[in-house]
Amino acid sequence: MSCGLEVPIFRLPGTAKPLNERPWTPEGASEPAPVGGSPSGTWGEWIAHAPAVTTSGGGGGGRALLISYTFPPTGGSGVQRAAKLVKYLPAVGWQVEVLAAGHQRFPWSDPSLMADLPTDTRVHRVRGLEPACLAGRIGDFLRWLRRDEPKPGAGHTAAWSPAWIEERFFWRFARWAERLGLGDGSSLWIAAAVRAALARHRTTPFDVIVSTGPPVVAHQVALRIAHATGLPWVADVRDPFVSDFDWASGNGHHAQIMRRLERQVMRRAAMVVTTCEALVEDLLARYPHRTPQDVRAITNGFDRDDVQTALAGQYVNKPSECVFVAAGAFYGRRELSRIVEPISRVLAKHPQWQGRLRLVVAGTLDAKQQRYWKEAKPSWMRLAGYLDHAAVIRLIAESACSVVLVPDCRHTRQCIPGKLFELLALPTHLLMLAPPQTETAALASNAGASAVVPMEDPHQVENAIERIAANYLSGNHWPTRPWPRLDAYDRQTLAAQFADTLTNAVSPKGVRNLFAGTGKSGRTTPLGGCVEMRPAKRFLTPSGSKNGLRMIFQVNNREFIHLKNHPDTIFRLAFVSDAPGFGGAERYILAMIRAAQRRDMQAHLHWAPQKVSGTFFEAAAAQLALTAQPSDAKRFLTPFLATPEQTRSLRGMIRAFRQMLATHRPDGVVINACGRPRFWLYPWLARWAGIPVVWVHQMVEARDHRRQRPQWFGGRMEGLQSWRVPQALRHRLAAAAATAVIVLNEEDGRRITRWQGVNPTHIHVVPHGVDLHEFRFSPAGRQTLRRQWSLPDSANTDSPNTGAANAAPAVIGTAGRLVAGKGIDLLIEAVGILRQRRVPCSLVIAGDGPDRADMANLAQQRGITDAVHFAGFVDDMPAFYSALDIFALCSLTESFGLALAEAMACERPVVGTPTDGAARQIIPGHNGCLLPSFAPTDLADALEKLIRDPQRCRRMGQAGRQTVTDHFSIDLTLDRTLRALRAPTRRT
Repeated sequence: MSCGLEVPIFRLPGTAKPLNERPWTPEGASEPAPVGGSPSGTWGEWIAHAPAVTTSGGGGGGRALLISYTFPPTGGSGVQRAAKLVKYLPAVGWQVEVLAAGHQRFPWSDPSLMADLPTDTRVHRVRGLEPACLAGRIGDFLRWLRRDEPKPGAGHTAAWSPAWIEERFFWRFARWAERLGLGDGSSLWIAAAVRAALARHRTTPFDVIVSTGPPVVAHQVALRIAHATGLPWVADVRDPFVSDFDWASGNGHHAQIMRRLERQVMRRAAMVVTTCEALVEDLLARYPHRTPQDVRAITNGFDRDDVQTALAGQYVNKPSECVFVAAGAFYGRRELSRIVEPISRVLAKHPQWQGRLRLVVAGTLDAKQQRYWKEAKPSWMRLAGYLDHAAVIRLIAESACSVVLVPDCRHTRQCIPGKLFELLALPTHLLMLAPPQTETAALASNAGASAVVPMEDPHQVENAIERIAANYLSGNHWPTRPWPRLDAYDRQTLAAQFADTLTNAVSPKGVRNLFAGTGKSGRTTPLGGCVEMRPAKRFLTPSGSKNGLRMIFQVNNREFIHLKNHPDTIFRLAFVSDAPGFGGAERYILAMIRAAQRRDMQAHLHWAPQKVSGTFFEAAAAQLALTAQPSDAKRFLTPFLATPEQTRSLRGMIRAFRQMLATHRPDGVVINACGRPRFWLYPWLARWAGIPVVWVHQMVEARDHRRQRPQWFGGRMEGLQSWRVPQALRHRLAAAAATAVIVLNEEDGRRITRWQGVNPTHIHVVPHGVDLHEFRFSPAGRQTLRRQWSLPDSANTDSPNTGAANAAPAVIGTAGRLVAGKGIDLLIEAVGILRQRRVPCSLVIAGDGPDRADMANLAQQRGITDAVHFAGFVDDMPAFYSALDIFALCSLTESFGLALAEAMACERPVVGTPTDGAARQIIPGHNGCLLPSFAPTDLADALEKLIRDPQRCRRMGQAGRQTVTDHFSIDLTLDRTLRALRAPTRRT
């Protein structure tokens, strides 16, 4: 051997030859004492004995879906964490399936990593619309066309071969993606990945979702899956979202996208895992609503199996030459010149070391550095290129010193290089070029046998290289470290910590007290009932996962479930509605807000004002003390054929809605569709903000006389202008982004499935509800309004249904917009028939509209002007219903008919035309009368029977109140809506 130096060699225990016949200790160094029960302080025996692994979760385990865009056989240090989780989590009770990219066009490939995975691992490789996948589909199609031709050898790229064509398509697609601002195009994988994950979840449900990145597209996929399924999500954030590692300023468009994704992750993930404490502290400082319990650090580590596999059967032979090995990817601030130039100066200072001091670079260089070092590479430097994992381990183990370059920037202060732990576990000195006062520098210093100097200080780097080379060339080849201390970074130990994190994510958390400050488990509500929080229980979501708490509210002896589903608990709801007015859709929104506030939930309303609106909404909003945000965006005609002026209005509408989402940060959005063209955009805006949203259909009635169903769209078209966007298409677009679609009855659900192509699994039947506290019979309100209308009252005014026909003319009422299709003319005709039959009655019509004059003319033609009273807008609707003896709703189309439910809640007998909404609410002969047809004579017959039988009216009124209590209360509606927001599936 050169220079007469004896080269110590040894083998791992269990190999064919002994460990050089004795435990070896480097000259001048004391053998470290055994720690933690390790049988010996020597490296060889330490690396052969893994520490005992236990979890602290108190049980746990389940099925996890790991989302990692890159996964073996893709190479590089980034895939190691995901691969080791898949390898070791099953040993602590967690079965893992992997969702990865469906192509292998990555900078590195290492097929040897596949041998390290369990043989039963399920890896779902999903093809999306990335450039590599599109080119791959083209290549597969060409290979199929040429399937009968002789197959060329591997790597055949002759001109016009399928591989040759695929390669050219790939580069063109990649260039187009970059020009469109899509970067490498990985974001085009999201939709396909979500579809595949949801399909797999429906087949065999998962208990938790785990995403690991970069690439951050894994977090974007997990975000959508978590919203669609309600599963807890563990986000493994290996690097800071906004990086300045590659000399970027951090203020560009990409940085803004990354900051938005970071906010979504910190807001939605049940647990956030990082690789160092510095990043944990930074996230907790910027997101004070998170706690150290749900944002924690689990470092990277080393795998003993990798070391033993790489070195088994081979001697660890330290050469006489002092070889520095720099392994990894060199790009951005990680410049190879930071180590090459100091070595050049050391060799100039010590010419006798020429030929004995070398540098091996195992890894990839960016294009700029490749061009430079191809021309300027010194003779003592070798560019080995990318090596597989085992080859790198052998190379470093047999070298004098490994080198890690960590530039001084914000990125490196908040992450620890993943390969550092593997380097510390090898019997090789370490030169760490890292900024001081960082976790990376502290870790290397505490591990021992490491020289830590700033990369940006060439003088200190030169001195460190000189000391290491002199020490090695003098015969001190073996480093001394307290090896058992590194057991904390063993991959099995870290997998156990990750298993505890998964168990905590799916286990019930402590319930945040919704009634803070009361000091009690329950309280009396404005409903007069008791709201009681029961002890937390495990419950099963529709996907079968145990992932939340169940809080049951009791109101008027009925239970309403509020699902505490960490982290997607809904405490802030945003409601989007058309301009507030008199209609039932607006009253439904206000009642939902009141119900949410009774549960101590925050409610926010986003609406677009119109020129005509009733005053009752402003008064109700003041009474509720809700946050109402009007949008200044004007109604636009079509999102596809908009003039510049209309486009500006659309932009203003989008800006106002996004501002609302950013300011109030709702946990869920309820959009009241109302058939308005602009509202289809809102589900997409909410979805892009990472917020679950439900799209509420107010009317999908087949008999809508104002609309026609164009055959080519399978839906209805609003108005006569052919250039307007068909309503069916708008609803399709909205449903594509919504977490769930809400309809008011089952028949509507079948219609939108048939006409609008909405997936039936995403449709929830949630009828409107009535606030039972507000809507009840009011004797005082009855007397006040009857005096105001100059109508006589029954003899017994404190009873809702006393002898209307005997004591005074019966008061029949209806409420709605005075437009064609509401059936007001039908009711006027029926009252005229009753007057002809000498049945004493009068008609009160609440509401206003463009057809009021036509209806007044109709009453005059029938000679019943004195019997028809147009009340206009009525603010106190409970008093209005109480002032009636019979309520009739004669709409030609009605998906629900909220006025019917409100009248029944006020103990009024009701009469309804045969619409879907009336048929859902009215039980003929029990709580009202459902007409067999739209004929005025049928309506007159039903009204006459009720007028002449007051006892029957009383029984129907009482039964109607009970019907609403059991099936149509607003608390039930809110409860069903919250369930829809956590729907197990969503259209992607």
